[in-house]
Amino acid sequence: MAKTKVWISPSGARKIRESAPMRTLLRQRAEAIAESAEGFGGYWEATVHAGRGRAVATVVAADYDAVVANSEQNSLLKSIDAGKGDA
Repeated sequence: MAKTKVWISPSGARKIRESAPMRTLLRQRAEAIAESAEGFGGYWEATVHAGRGRAVATVVAADYDAVVANSEQNSLLKSIDAGKGDA
């Protein structure tokens, strides 16, 4: 049985990481995390932006109540599982 080699082009991988479908997937997952964190209190904001060679999703506490909820209950950490999805 012959061994199969797989070579991933760095430029091709970058195109995938920066693609619109990847940004859409990241936005959906970040919004799911933010929605889950809102169950602990406060308002959470999910954004997606271009990073160095990849798309980056961020979820931040957008008001004081969210900051307090995160400080007291680790609400953002507890909400990470909501962003796992099926993929």
